[in-house]
Amino acid sequence: MNRTDLELMMEAYGQIEEGEEDTHPGYEDTTWSDGNITVTMQEVEKEVSPAKSIPVKDIAHLDIHSKNEKRKTPEQRESTFKRAMRSNLKYPIIITKNKGKYGMVLDGNHRLHKAIKKDVETIEVKVLDLSKVPDWLNVFG
Repeated sequence: MNRTDLELMMEAYGQIEEGEEDTHPGYEDTTWSDGNITVTMQEVEKEVSPAKSIPVKDIAHLDIHSKNEKRKTPEQRESTFKRAMRSNLKYPIIITKNKGKYGMVLDGNHRLHKAIKKDVETIEVKVLDLSKVPDWLNVFG
């Protein structure tokens, strides 16, 4: 079996928990826009559900880092991996949900990637139910 660069990096870096990030740079400045409506992270935080634990396998398809892995250079893969391993899983990620389906990660892409790579079974999430904020469908849909 051929081992990927990422598998080799995981073996080499092993447990990186001691250097986990405790802050989220740029969190407060995060916005999304469709050209007409701009939504801030503070507005999202007012609309999300309380944090709950869900199986990682239920949202693994939202992992943008795995989706884009083949297009990245080895250096980019290593950088993404290191940042993911430094992310702190004690903070919930924020995901969208529309018509019963999870749609995208608004905050926590590196945490989700870490949970997948470390075979974590569940992850804490806050869910933005887009049916409750229909004006935002074009922004996040």
